[in-house]
Amino acid sequence: VDALSSLRDTQSVWRPAEITREIAAALPTRLGGTATETVARARAHVGDMVATRRNDRTLLTDRGRMVKNRDHWTIQAVHADRSVTVAGTTGRVTLPVDYVALDVELAYAETSHATQGRTVDRSFLYLDAPTDTRGIYVPLTRGRTANEAFIVLSDERTAAEVIAECVARTWIDQPATALRLDHAPEPSDTGRGRGRDVAAAPAARPRLPLPADKLRELIQRAIRQQAAADKHQAALDDHKQNLSNLARWAREADREYRSTGKRLAEAKRMLAEHDRPLHRRQHRAEIRQAKQDVADLPGELDALNQERTDLVSRHAAEKKAQHGTITVANARPEDRAIDKTEATLSNDARTRGEQIAADPDPRYLEHLGPVPEDPEAREHWVDAAGRVAQHHALWGQPTGAAFVGHMPTFDNDDDYRHTFYAANQAIHYLDHTIGIPYPAQGREAPGLSL
Repeated sequence: VDALSSLRDTQSVWRPAEITREIAAALPTRLGGTATETVARARAHVGDMVATRRNDRTLLTDRGRMVKNRDHWTIQAVHADRSVTVAGTTGRVTLPVDYVALDVELAYAETSHATQGRTVDRSFLYLDAPTDTRGIYVPLTRGRTANEAFIVLSDERTAAEVIAECVARTWIDQPATALRLDHAPEPSDTGRGRGRDVAAAPAARPRLPLPADKLRELIQRAIRQQAAADKHQAALDDHKQNLSNLARWAREADREYRSTGKRLAEAKRMLAEHDRPLHRRQHRAEIRQAKQDVADLPGELDALNQERTDLVSRHAAEKKAQHGTITVANARPEDRAIDKTEATLSNDARTRGEQIAADPDPRYLEHLGPVPEDPEAREHWVDAAGRVAQHHALWGQPTGAAFVGHMPTFDNDDDYRHTFYAANQAIHYLDHTIGIPYPAQGREAPGLSL
């Protein structure tokens, strides 16, 4: 609370990462000892709350769950190589030092969007810029016992008036121009440099598509990484299925063992009650069956008990094998970069697609339709155009009526199949978004060539 109050009194714009560092430094119960550096060179200690900021399907917890973006964890150990062991709702996992440095951040302060779905004891909202009702509702409903707001006042309005205006505002109903005006700072307001004139930043250089050789290298890397991820996932699926089967067989063996034990006890009770003078004549059949059970059932119980012991051992061995598979996968950092590789390919496709959208090629307009005005549809149009452009950059534009290229055959390289199906999948998503089926565009749906 003292840290937030001091930040509010500065009347400056603070990013969540900066607020988090201020809060972490003010924690009286923060443990010392070995620390590791996270994003923005923040120091994290044992006991700190952190968040992972990138999906990594090869980083798996002890429960077999992948590490996901915006998962929250508590640091349990900082190792000599600055890797960390963390625990969260999905289990425990050791995060390697390269992942910690690039994709882990302290999680004491986050944007309102990032806090959706969380529940804490006390929630504090630090409001230093315009927002709408969603930006107020989410952070002020996270706390079980208390929800408090710290408002930075930059004009004559009171804190209550600022909150009231935010609650009454719904930006989704406003055009983009109105949102930009609402966000625009005063000419002299430059965040922490309040009141100082700052020269305008130079215009960003336009992003260029990747060279063909670099694009091919990335695609080949993505194929290798995807194959490794698929192999790893298949092994994990096998472990999961084997563990499920062993657990089911163990339950069945326990049930059979208990049932057989009851039968033996019932047989002994029958003999004790009726295998005596004046009773045998009336219960000959039951006595004969009871004697048979007393003779046979102990052997069955021993066999069932041995089966139960074997199943427990097999379950432990399978659990150990599952842990070994996870450890081997986590020890191969090159296989964990698939998300970064795919992100780089997506960014390149977006760059190519934006260039085509700015100066459309007639063939793209003929097959994809005009560039949509709806933001979501336009994003799919740009992605489809970019994926097709990537395919053409490597394999050339086809002749005739084909737009993407000829159907892959078994003679084609994996590179060709990868870019061909990526392009056709993007086109399918575009058609689905704007509600146009394949026949309406005069294209055949992608399939297998036999």
